[in-house]
Amino acid sequence: MKPPSFLLPLAALLVLPTAVFAQDAALDLAPSGASASLGCLPIDVTLSPKSPATLRKPPAGLTAPEYGAITVGSGTHLRRMTVIVDNPPGKAPRLFLDLNSNGDFSDPITWTRQRQASPDGEMRVFYLGFASIPLPGTAIPVQIGLYRVVSPGGTAATKNPLVCFADYYFTGNMTFGAETDAVVLQDAHLTGPSGIHPGMPAGDWTLLIDRNRNGALGERGEVFDVAQPFNIGGVSYEISAMAADAHSLTLVKSARSVPEVAPAPVLAIGRKAPGFTAQTLSGKPVTFPDYYRGRLVLLQFWATWCPNCRKEMPDLSRAFNAYHARGVDFLGVSLDKAGQTAAVLAYTQAHRMPWPQIYDGKYLDAAVAQVYDLHSTPGLFLVDADTGKIVAMGAALRGENLTTTLEQALADRGR
Repeated sequence: MKPPSFLLPLAALLVLPTAVFAQDAALDLAPSGASASLGCLPIDVTLSPKSPATLRKPPAGLTAPEYGAITVGSGTHLRRMTVIVDNPPGKAPRLFLDLNSNGDFSDPITWTRQRQASPDGEMRVFYLGFASIPLPGTAIPVQIGLYRVVSPGGTAATKNPLVCFADYYFTGNMTFGAETDAVVLQDAHLTGPSGIHPGMPAGDWTLLIDRNRNGALGERGEVFDVAQPFNIGGVSYEISAMAADAHSLTLVKSARSVPEVAPAPVLAIGRKAPGFTAQTLSGKPVTFPDYYRGRLVLLQFWATWCPNCRKEMPDLSRAFNAYHARGVDFLGVSLDKAGQTAAVLAYTQAHRMPWPQIYDGKYLDAAVAQVYDLHSTPGLFLVDADTGKIVAMGAALRGENLTTTLEQALADRGR
């Protein structure tokens, strides 16, 4: 599970609409599963060794407790739940949550030790658990999650905060002009349905719209702060309210005009590969894929810091030597940080990568990576430069599959 950053840095006020248009979109509640299918919207919970005054009956056997509070609901439905993380020396931490906010605690919440690689390859160790609470402002049971990154040993207390998130979400459909798109609504700050209203704080709720209809929510141009107007198809809309029973959402046209953000490209076999113009490290301009007319071209996103990139370099190097003369070109895009030109060039020499390289020093925000909406490495795409379409991608271009894929692609072109 990787806590993604969905929230956009937008202002805090919702402008009331003047248009007559209004649409009530039906919603279905998924009481759990957001972290597995969508990613979570993290809320930091500060922990302190100081016991709160509201603690009436602490759990038995605490040895090194830290205390914090999780706020849920809004307005008249606002309440605080005390949370305790106990860190017994040499043992796994224990997690307790005052689910009914009465200062009394039941059995600890089960959380398990997890390991996950970060985008730069570093291994993180954390504890993850879940608890059931009423959807704020209702009696409907939903699930929240809690996790904490710990030291590599997994037993010592750390300065890292406890993190909680709504594991529940809502699904439905909304119509924008002549198009109907699937939508997902996430409660970023555990405010519940009453938290959606004119003047609501920015960031409390997040709306995801599958604008490119590829079933993958959360891509560029698909994530919106419910507190702000958003533009779909040249029309600015906003969310005005959520039903108290959480079964519908009201969409209206906004009196405030905002620019549209183009959705991410659909990267799939048979779809057009996004084009771009860039300059290689040798100073040569390249317009992709037109520059490679008459050939196949393998577009490679990589970085010197990427261990998985390093693993696949020998296969790529052998494939370049075997297939370049038969009509296959390679083009590399380095996602290294600024000031690494010499390191990138040295790496390509050491790993026998004679193909052209594009590098702008912008790390994961590299210009070509932005065109492809890529946020990690490695990434591989085989493109037919004549049609501009993606012929193969990902696993089909790795290991033993690479040779098979290139042979088939050349055969399909009559080579």
